[in-house]
Amino acid sequence: MPIIDSHTHVDESNIYGWMDPPEQLIELMDEAGIESAVIMTYADVPGLDMDAINF
Repeated sequence: MPIIDSHTHVDESNIYGWMDPPEQLIELMDEAGIESAVIMTYADVPGLDMDAINF
């Protein structure tokens, strides 16, 4: 049965100093044996520019 991480981030937030590049996520997933992930951004963090999300 595949392991799926249902809450991951691939984004950066300069306000909070968070930086999660996709290469790092893939490396961590490989180490943990995770095959798939649901990816979210930090764009909904308070204080960020909501215009950054393009639908």
